[in-house]
Amino acid sequence: MRRRQYLATAGAGIGGLVGVTTSVSATQLEVSIQETNAPVLAGDVFVAWVSVFNRGSYGSQELRLLTGDDVLDTETIEVPGGESYPVPVELAYETYPVEQNVRFPITVECDDDSATEEVSVVTEPDGELTVDLFDVNDPVAAGEVMRARVHVENTGTVAQTQDVQLVTGDEVVDAETQTVADNHTYQFSLSYETHPVQQDVRFPLTVRTGDDSDTQEVEVYADAESAFSVSIDRTNDPVEGTEVLEVWARVRNEGDAADSETVELVSGGDVMDSSSVQLDAGQYTDVRLTFQTYDTQQDVEFPVTVRTGDDSDAEQVVVYAR
Repeated sequence: MRRRQYLATAGAGIGGLVGVTTSVSATQLEVSIQETNAPVLAGDVFVAWVSVFNRGSYGSQELRLLTGDDVLDTETIEVPGGESYPVPVELAYETYPVEQNVRFPITVECDDDSATEEVSVVTEPDGELTVDLFDVNDPVAAGEVMRARVHVENTGTVAQTQDVQLVTGDEVVDAETQTVADNHTYQFSLSYETHPVQQDVRFPLTVRTGDDSDTQEVEVYADAESAFSVSIDRTNDPVEGTEVLEVWARVRNEGDAADSETVELVSGGDVMDSSSVQLDAGQYTDVRLTFQTYDTQQDVEFPVTVRTGDDSDAEQVVVYAR
């Protein structure tokens, strides 16, 4: 794509249409300007979407975008005979930063045909980029990611490009540059990792453009912790050697956050059995842990321990000789 080739004399009027060059080949292309993004702001990229149909036999030709005699962009395409090019061809160029609104003809041509359309470049948008902060995933725990879903609407007839910022206090915590077509609405998300606060906090979260802003109060709660307590409820002792010893224990999440924990049955420093539990804050469950006792030659008494990462409980059990 050729850039910055807008005629400096465009404001004073641009010359007549570019003449059509007749092809001597059997390819007979017809071109039409299907759509443009005009009017555009001075300095922004102008785009023309061009439809092409081949009334002749298979062949290729160069499409050219022009103002006056200046070629701004080109694209060579191949089109089977009797068919249209499958998608509109995009031709574009970066407009000149004029200081007043201008209208001028844009021409798309090939060897066989041409099409012209009057377009505008303007110095100021005629609308605003308005924002709507329509959804936030709060409350979130400290250190977690807060996500804000945003609508940005262009109320004017000129495409606009602006930074959309997510702000807490005076700090821009996320930003994204968005180009929104005329009379269009675009939806996207902004996000940031919240601070590891030590207490629950509420504060305003703002999304803003150069034209508009929207604010919503959100909440971040302090880091919640889990704490799993355990107590042995009962056992099936005494048992004979080689029989299975069973231990029932109650495990409770004493913390203020849901979490999972491994509960272990320990004897003589060895983990004989384990079970994983997942509990909401304040919830409890009963677990059954077992192990096969050894073949002993005399009666023995020893402690068994049930433990979590936060707590433990022990009880003496008896195994009889067989």
